Amino acid sequence: MYKMKKIYNLFLVAMLAICCTSCNNEWEDEQFKQLVSFKATINGEGVSSTYVRYKPDGMVTYNLPLLLSGSTMNTNVRTVHVALDPDTLKTLNLERFGERRSELYYQMLDQQYYTMPETVDIPAGEYVATLPINFTLGGENNANSLDMSDKYILPLTIVDDPSYDYQSNDRLHYRKALLNVIPFNDYSGTYDGSQFKITLEGQKDPFTVTNHKAYVHDDNTVFVYMGLRDVDYIDRKCYKLYMEFTKEKITPLKYKLRLWTDNGGTEGNNFKELNG
Repeated sequence: MYKMKKIYNLFLVAMLAICCTSCNNEWEDEQFKQLVSFKATINGEGVSSTYVRYKPDGMVTYNLPLLLSGSTMNTNVRTVHVALDPDTLKTLNLERFGERRSELYYQMLDQQYYTMPETVDIPAGEYVATLPINFTLGGENNANSLDMSDKYILPLTIVDDPSYDYQSNDRLHYRKALLNVIPFNDYSGTYDGSQFKITLEGQKDPFTVTNHKAYVHDDNTVFVYMGLRDVDYIDRKCYKLYMEFTKEKITPLKYKLRLWTDNGGTEGNNFKELNG
């Protein structure tokens, strides 16, 4: 009986040793695959809001994080390749707006407004790197500011190839980044609309809306949509009201605000320039 018990105990010790060795090998072989992903949180519209300060005559850098997953040490320098992905942007527009509402489509950001490298190195021993995207929102020679009556996307994807020393995460919003570029300045944002009286043609009583969103035109100027118009109206470009916050003092605490519109003509809204 004693011998049987001893043999049984030896058998348990042997099995435990085998299990431990197996577990150690499994850990060394990697419990989770080392996959490369963008860190670009999406909103309810399926895009990533990317806020970039408008800087006249200058460049602003946005650093987009790249992550390497995995449970073991990254022992190699991994050169990740990034490319534009217009096909995913096209699919997004069709799924969100259909074929008949192209005026509401996200526009692909023109290359005059940004530069970026085609590759990013994730150093050995590290799990995070950033893709530097240099934005020049004033356009070429600062002569063509981004028209924010349209919405802009910089669509990016991580490129896979058998010769590369990495693999991209195959989940859509990990492998791809749809950056919705939104410039801002000191005056852009959402304003209370309770004091902005709206009177429709043929009616006497004015009304208000809850708030108005102000979009960047340049470093000191924003525009809002007049009346009930907003970014989801096809004819929104005919209802833009510009507001320039000038440096001209009226009193020690007040500065002149210049208002104008570019919506004249039979298709627009004639508006007399005001300074006050």
